[in-house]
Amino acid sequence: LPQMLVYEYIRGYDFDAHVKLCCDIYRVQRDLMVSGLKKNLAGLETQGVRFTQPDGGLFVWVDLPPEKSGYELFERLVERKLATVPGSTFDPWERRDTPGIRLNFSMPTPEQIESGTKIFGDTISEFLK
Repeated sequence: LPQMLVYEYIRGYDFDAHVKLCCDIYRVQRDLMVSGLKKNLAGLETQGVRFTQPDGGLFVWVDLPPEKSGYELFERLVERKLATVPGSTFDPWERRDTPGIRLNFSMPTPEQIESGTKIFGDTISEFLK
């Protein structure tokens, strides 16, 4: 039954137009997040902070200096009501901490992205001290 429903949906609607619309929306949100990170993480690259500028997908990956804990930064961000995913979540050996954080730009509003990148920048600056 689920396959039949998907088939009917794709057959009856302009699925390609829907995908294009989603890409257009997410591109704006991605660009807003990347712009906010460039602004709010300015100067931190000298301390080992880097982030991806994705061509696709729904996430930005932030690398921290190797000696820093992605999980500890995640906990500080939670205290500030900012949702992120610690890099250790994606580690095949599980409990091993990694110096990274994943950010999602598909769900938050533009206003949330703007305020979130500010919170992220302030928190990571304090975290690196």
